[in-house]
Amino acid sequence: WDGGVPTSSRDVVIPAGASYYPTESPGPDFTIGSGKQMILEPGAKASINSLTNNGIIRLNHNTTDFASLILNKYTRRSGGTEEIQLYLSGGGSELNEDYKWHYISSPVVSLSTDVFTGVTNNLAQYIESRPAFSLMEGWVAYDGYVYSTGRTDGPTFSALTLGKGYNYFNNTDHTFTFGDSLNTYDVTTTLTYTTGSPQSMHGFNLLGNPFSSGLNWDDIIEGIYYPYPDNTSKGLYFTRDNQQCSYIAGVGVPSDETGVIPPMQGFFNKTASAGNSIVLPAAARTHENIHSRYKGSGTIPLIRLAILEDDVSNDETVVRFSEMAKTGLDNDYDALKMFLSEKKTTIHTSLEGVDYCINGQPFPESVLEIPVVVNVTTARTHKIANTQLQGLDGYQLYLTDKSTGFTANLKTTPVLTFSAEPGLISDRFILKIDMSTGTEDVYASDNSFNIYQNFGNINIQTLADAWDGKSGSVKIMDMSGKIVTDLRNTGFSKTSVTEVQAPASGGLYFIEISSGMNRYVGKIMIK
Repeated sequence: WDGGVPTSSRDVVIPAGASYYPTESPGPDFTIGSGKQMILEPGAKASINSLTNNGIIRLNHNTTDFASLILNKYTRRSGGTEEIQLYLSGGGSELNEDYKWHYISSPVVSLSTDVFTGVTNNLAQYIESRPAFSLMEGWVAYDGYVYSTGRTDGPTFSALTLGKGYNYFNNTDHTFTFGDSLNTYDVTTTLTYTTGSPQSMHGFNLLGNPFSSGLNWDDIIEGIYYPYPDNTSKGLYFTRDNQQCSYIAGVGVPSDETGVIPPMQGFFNKTASAGNSIVLPAAARTHENIHSRYKGSGTIPLIRLAILEDDVSNDETVVRFSEMAKTGLDNDYDALKMFLSEKKTTIHTSLEGVDYCINGQPFPESVLEIPVVVNVTTARTHKIANTQLQGLDGYQLYLTDKSTGFTANLKTTPVLTFSAEPGLISDRFILKIDMSTGTEDVYASDNSFNIYQNFGNINIQTLADAWDGKSGSVKIMDMSGKIVTDLRNTGFSKTSVTEVQAPASGGLYFIEISSGMNRYVGKIMIK
């Protein structure tokens, strides 16, 4: 497609980033001639008003990019076929619980499960009414296999329904190719809600993008085309290689997530009452910001915390602020943390028994304290890092490790280092947001060092520029003032951690660090 509308007697190829291709809405009319083909390469975008297919239309997909096609009308003539590609990565292990599951959906009117089950038996739907103790109880395979029980007494299905999402897994990467009439119509999805306790387990519905292009979720929740249902979260929940991704009201976790749902992407939504439905309108289709399984930006006031291992982020959580947000769970600004697992390194916040991936709060008038919950899978040193802080210039933000007593001013000390045995840690870390300047606050004491126990050692992490590159002494004293360790000519560097053997006996100890006229005194509890 290199300028103007080609004739039906030509093959047409639309590459990604081409200078000439029909992306203006509503686009031209076009006919694919008999024996001819139209190919959209991965990353290519095209908008066509009316497409008549007498030949072959190919929508290609590779490891990183989708083809995106918006049609107002599609006519499939005798001899016309579609070859739509869907690439899905595979692999993972039971030990690490890192199977690469994908939420998928169909962009065509009819799609048999045979397309997928010839490769894997792991094609599942989510049954909202089943969970009683865990959301994992909702998964049932196409043949009735119930993942949580191992029995085969669940409901079956033989085709993928437009607007509904499904869960897929295979041991290896695979590119599927399928075809049928491309959907160009609005799709109404009925949301189910099962009354009963606990309410937190009910109302989750797995939906899916029913189009061959991106779908703008913000347009849907803002009611631009159809009213959005009451008592229904405006958040999205989905997975990328079995890691939770979330989006609500302009904020995504991870940070590159946006409200544009890619083609063939499934996603969770949560409702809190029966009788609701969501219309997925054709008018909300878009070519913009299609991430390979979402993007995000903005100036929304927020802090983003990540849990790091080897300086690599394993998971993120966000606390964001709005005058319209509620202190408790609300449908407009909060996204829940779903499918928690002891085999994954994760981080989230928790208030009043609710676990948040994205925690929307009103601007605090004084002090707000929020527990930060982490799950670690290895006995090692971990880090909680402030990876994004914006729109909170008038506030002080601190992260406290209650186990060591150390508090990091997240504006000047964006990383808190800690050691822990594997497991869920729910009562150790506190995020504090304070309107005060901090000069009168005990949390704003000298944070030149972060001192913490790492098994048989005491680790001394240099934080302040004033100590960087200096050498001096380290004394460890017990409660009586007796010196139990006295190290001389010890170097201090912000790029390394000084290790000192911990005292054999447990208890509270004082750490005195000196270099010339500089002196620092801290404390540590040895367990």
